Amino acid sequence: PATGAEQHAFFQEQLLELENERKSFFGDDADQQQDLKGIMDDYAGQQEQQQQDLHEMEEEEMEFLELEREDDLFDDESSSSTTNATMTPEDLDMMHQEREAIFEFSDQEKQAWSQPQMKLSPQLMMEIAEARAALERERSRSETTTTVVSKEEEELHHPSFSHVSQDGDSVHMVDVGHKQVTTRMAEAQTKVILPDSVMEAFGLDHATSSSSQTKELIGPKGPILATAKLAGIMAAKKTSDLIPLCHPLPLDQVTLDIRLVNKNEVLINCTCRVTHKTGVEMEALTGASVAALTVYDMVKAVSHEVEITDTKL
Repeated sequence: PATGAEQHAFFQEQLLELENERKSFFGDDADQQQDLKGIMDDYAGQQEQQQQDLHEMEEEEMEFLELEREDDLFDDESSSSTTNATMTPEDLDMMHQEREAIFEFSDQEKQAWSQPQMKLSPQLMMEIAEARAALERERSRSETTTTVVSKEEEELHHPSFSHVSQDGDSVHMVDVGHKQVTTRMAEAQTKVILPDSVMEAFGLDHATSSSSQTKELIGPKGPILATAKLAGIMAAKKTSDLIPLCHPLPLDQVTLDIRLVNKNEVLINCTCRVTHKTGVEMEALTGASVAALTVYDMVKAVSHEVEITDTKL
């Protein structure tokens, strides 16, 4: 077997052969390093040239912007001097007044602007809000009080009937825009007189007045009085759809009170409430009338001699 020194010498020969083969394929390391250095130098030169070109472009652009700024300043100074020369102190004061009239700044707001570094206290903010609200109320009150009807418009209206023209040939819806919003209430009443045949059919021909006041009438179609209540409430809400010149109103409440009185009379009371600019008389009358018609509809199978009477506010 070979000794360690012999094996080491053998490995050295193999490494030398491998190194010779590498040089024959790829060339000497010194040549490669020289080529790589040349490539790196060329790249660095290109980068430096690009940086220099970019810097020159930035300098040119800054010079151009500076020239433009100087031209603008010169133009502004010229126009400002011309404006100041032509505008008088009265003109400036009028211009400030026009701005204040447009934006309606309150004294509290102006006081807040004069102290921009101070933190506004909640009390001052509340005063500003109250001042703006008071200004809005004053403006609304002024608009209301200054609303007038022109002479030509007065001549178009009939002196006694607000929905009819003066010549009586045309109708119109009344303008209530200038009126104040208030709470309004109206109550209407009507009666339905039932014949004896209907009372006999319900077994109430011998009932006393007191015993029949709270009794429900049940017919082939169902509970008559309860159905009439629902019909009256629904009709009151639809009054503007049924009567053409009525204003649509957001009713606050509609109540129907229906009961038997005097043995054979159905007494109907309809009460309507609204918070608006016009009344609810027609809503109350419509609710009472449709409730009465509903009673008629539900008993007409027994008799057509039912009477609806005394419809009134």
